[in-house]
Amino acid sequence: SVEAAAPVAAPPAGALGGFTPSPKAAIDFLMLLQKLKLTPRTGWVRKGVSAPESIADHMYRMGMMSLIAGDAGVNSNRCIRMAI
Repeated sequence: SVEAAAPVAAPPAGALGGFTPSPKAAIDFLMLLQKLKLTPRTGWVRKGVSAPESIADHMYRMGMMSLIAGDAGVNSNRCIRMAI
């Protein structure tokens, strides 16, 4: 359980399309992200893979791949948003 939540930094202008979440909504979102670190990817579990990666592991790796995809002429910003 979380004792106290740290203040949430404001996202860059336009990052949320003008939407500003309430402090409670921001904390709820961050708690959901925490759960993704502990939730294994379903496909790996169904296939019986030992020590499957978590959803957060997958999202992070896809985000990092998106960063370097711009070198291949891909819209990195769009890919990053899709990855996370």
